[in-house]
Amino acid sequence: MTIMLGSEKEDLLIKGKEILSESNRVIESRSFSDCLKTIRETPVDIIVIEYDFLKNEQSGAAQSFERLKTIRPGARLVLMTSPNEIRETIGLIKHGVDDYLSHPVDPLEIKALSEKLWNQELKSQELKDLRDQFWGADSQEMTLTSSSKMQEVYSNVKDVAPTESSVLILGETGVGKGLLAKLIHSHSLRKNKAFIHVHCGAITDSLLESELFGHEKGAFTGAEKRKVGKFELADRGTIFLDEVSTLSPSAQIKLLQVLQDGMFQRVGGESDVKVDVRVISATNEDLAIKCDKGEFRRDLFYRLNVFPIEIPPLRDRINDIEQIIEIILKRLNKVNLKNVEGIEANLLNSLKAYQWPGNIRELENVIERAFIIEKSNRLTERSFPQEMIRQNKDQVSNNINLSVSLAEARNELVNNFEKTYIESLLSSTHGKIAEAARLADISERQLNNLMNKHRIYKDDFKKLKKSQLD
Repeated sequence: MTIMLGSEKEDLLIKGKEILSESNRVIESRSFSDCLKTIRETPVDIIVIEYDFLKNEQSGAAQSFERLKTIRPGARLVLMTSPNEIRETIGLIKHGVDDYLSHPVDPLEIKALSEKLWNQELKSQELKDLRDQFWGADSQEMTLTSSSKMQEVYSNVKDVAPTESSVLILGETGVGKGLLAKLIHSHSLRKNKAFIHVHCGAITDSLLESELFGHEKGAFTGAEKRKVGKFELADRGTIFLDEVSTLSPSAQIKLLQVLQDGMFQRVGGESDVKVDVRVISATNEDLAIKCDKGEFRRDLFYRLNVFPIEIPPLRDRINDIEQIIEIILKRLNKVNLKNVEGIEANLLNSLKAYQWPGNIRELENVIERAFIIEKSNRLTERSFPQEMIRQNKDQVSNNINLSVSLAEARNELVNNFEKTYIESLLSSTHGKIAEAARLADISERQLNNLMNKHRIYKDDFKKLKKSQLD
C-alpha cells in the first residue's frame, strides 16, 4: 500500500519512512500545500498527517480536512496531534477522520495503526464484493451509483427482495419506479415466475376490476366469455400496481381482501379464487394524506406500506447522469445498429446543471432524440434543444473557478450551494431550526453541523423577522 506521511518533524519522517518502507511505499510531505500536491498526483491508501497542518490553514481544520477528502475520498486518514488538542481531533473524527495518534508519536505506532486500517479496508472491500454478487449479471450496470441516496435504495432492495413482504415504491413521475419493481422481482424467490405490470391510472374505473380480478361470462354487457384477471396471471409470481393511488373504492376493497386472505371473486362470480401473489405497488402521491382525506383506505395503506422505498429525483443524484446516459446509448446502439459512444464534456456539464423535472424518463427522451439527430460518434450540443444548453451553460460558466483543480472547484460549488440553501431555508422559517430541518429532510443535528460549517447563525434570521415586523 501507499502511505503519505506529513510532518514538519524531520526525525519522525526519517524514522517513520525507515519502518514503514519495509512493506509499503512511503511518500513524505513537509507542509499542507505539499500534501495536497502529493495526493493529487499520486494515489494513496493512507494519509498520516500532522493536525497542525490542518488547523494552521486560513480556512480552518474542518475545511482543510474536507479538501483532503475531496481529492482522495477513498483514502484512510490518521491525524497526529498533541494531547491538549485531542478534543478538537475527536471533533474531526465525526467528519470522517479514521483515527489519531498523540505526540510523542512512535513510528511503530504508525505502522501498527496503518496495518489495522488497511486490514479493515480489505475486509470492507470483501464485504462489498460479496454484496455485489447479489446482483444478477444484467443488473450490475444499473445498480452502479455515486449517490448515497441511491446506494440506500439498492441496499433496501437487497434486504427486501428475498422476502415475501409487500413493497411500496415512492417517487416523482419518471424516476424509474417500474425498473425498481422489476429489480426486486428478478432478485426474489419468485424470479422464475410471472411479473405482471398493471398501470392502474391508465384503466377506466369501469374496467379496472375486470382487468385485475377477471370476470365471468355474462357479468356485464359484452362479457361473452370468462376472462382471467391479472392477479390470476401473476399466481406464484409478482404483480406490480403502478399509480396504486388511483384505485377506485371497490377495487381497494378487493385488493385488501387479496392481501389479507389471498382470495377474491371475479366480477359477476360467486366462488372464491385463491392465488399466491406478491404485491409491489408504486405512487407519486402521499397516500397518508389521501387517507386523511378519506380518498384511500387506511387499512389498505398499511398492507401496502410494509416496506416503503423512496427513489430520489434525478436532480438529487446528478452525478449519476453520465452512467445513465451510457446505459441508454448502449441500448440505442444495439436496437438501431448505430455507434454513438459517450458525450462531450461541456455538454455533460450543461446536462448536470439542468433540473430535469421529468426525471430519468425526460433524460431518456432527450438522449433518444439526440441519438437520432447526431452525425458523429459522440453526443454533441448541436443535437440537443438549444434553450436547454444555453440556459445551463450560462449557469455553469458563471459558477466555475478555473484557478483551482476540478476536485476543489466541485467542492467549492457544493459548499456555495449548501450555504445559499441553508440561508434561504432559515430565512423562510425565520430561524426556526426544527421547521428548517423538516423542510430540508435532515436531522436538526445535521442542520446545526452545516450551520457551523458555513458560520451561519440562527439569530440573524430571527432579527430579520423582527425588522420585517417593525
